[in-house]
Amino acid sequence: MGARPAHLMKAAGSALAIASIVFIALMFWRERETLSAFRPGAAGAAVLAGCALAYAALGYVLAEAWRSLLLWAGEAEARGSDTRRIYARTQIAKYIPGNVAQFAGRQFIGRQAGWTHVGLLLSTVFELVSLVFVAAAIATVAIAAGARGLVDPRLLLLAAVLILAGLVVLPRFGPRALLRRWPEAAQRVAGLRIRNLWPVAALHALFFAAAGVILVLVAQVVTGDSVPYAQWPAVVGLYAIAWIVATLTPGAPSGIGVREVVLVAGLAFMTSAGSAILVATLLRAVTVAGDLLFFLVAGLRPAKQPA
Repeated sequence: MGARPAHLMKAAGSALAIASIVFIALMFWRERETLSAFRPGAAGAAVLAGCALAYAALGYVLAEAWRSLLLWAGEAEARGSDTRRIYARTQIAKYIPGNVAQFAGRQFIGRQAGWTHVGLLLSTVFELVSLVFVAAAIATVAIAAGARGLVDPRLLLLAAVLILAGLVVLPRFGPRALLRRWPEAAQRVAGLRIRNLWPVAALHALFFAAAGVILVLVAQVVTGDSVPYAQWPAVVGLYAIAWIVATLTPGAPSGIGVREVVLVAGLAFMTSAGSAILVATLLRAVTVAGDLLFFLVAGLRPAKQPA
């Protein structure tokens, strides 16, 4: 992709993020009475704090998945302590405008840790592929289970098919395309086995399932009512859809504004507009607090010297 198309895509993504934030602000103003009346009790505050702790723990899940990808990509010296520390330090950078700082940071700090540029690049590419594919699969299952109306299931099915086709085609034809300009990358790709990605996909599925349950708990705190178990798959699928849209929007730092718009639209099937806005806002607060806690606990630990 040339510099101009990339610049236009980033500008479009930034414009979408700004428009989404403005839209959320307008909805906040319209529902200001409902929002200002929200006063969580001690139990509700404890649930929200527990959700933040749970989301921080999910950082370890994502870091372990990234470590598995590094090992899969040929970085045999990727130790768990190092990958957790680097992942925590760089994951917090997703809130920097541009939504790419976390990947650039892993590339830079990973090189300092002694890993190769090719291994880091492959781990980043396949992490995104795995996350999007797993999220699309979960959303498709949720829609099939009764969450129709959130998004056209044919679009998610098409996305899943294209990603799956890429996983099959890339190891077969990728080395030929890379051989001339990046021979080391071609050798790495030729030696990869897609079947070894199943543990990574399982960890990513755990992340989305747990994050979806966190969304359910936040919704219960806001509405004061229990979400029927029959609706849990729909809420988990909604989170997966919102994650995909927010993550693939260039220029939106951590999908701020974009994710909230999708959640507010999707939560309309179970609560009022004012409550939906509050749920989306509290979920953002919970995830930011979780990312910050993960950064403080795992990212600030000193690096261990090799024996």
